[in-house]
Amino acid sequence: MINIKTSEPGSVTISDDAVAIIAGTAALEVEGVANLIGNTADGVNKKLGRKNLSKSVLISTENETVRISVNIVLKHDAKAHEVAKEAQGKIKTAVETMTGLEVPEVNITVCAFAEKQRGA
Repeated sequence: MINIKTSEPGSVTISDDAVAIIAGTAALEVEGVANLIGNTADGVNKKLGRKNLSKSVLISTENETVRISVNIVLKHDAKAHEVAKEAQGKIKTAVETMTGLEVPEVNITVCAFAEKQRGA
């Protein structure tokens, strides 16, 4: 949970899951990203759908800053260095714009390349 300082009465808190969903959605919008990978309860890596984005993104918070780590699967013909760099920028921009938090670091790990679709 991230508490945002405000001059208004009351409090503003953003959950880690909310930040993770923003980051995961931004990553999936990058051309060349096939999917995200996360850990299931038994520790086996599994491809996750959109409703489980918060399980595939690691969030580390301190004050009003957030560091983000995302494990991705690329499409079979993607250029890893280009897609990862674009994903970093898109995630940073999305999280900072939507939450007002500072994102000093976005770590991308390319875990695999998706198999080419038959007939494609």
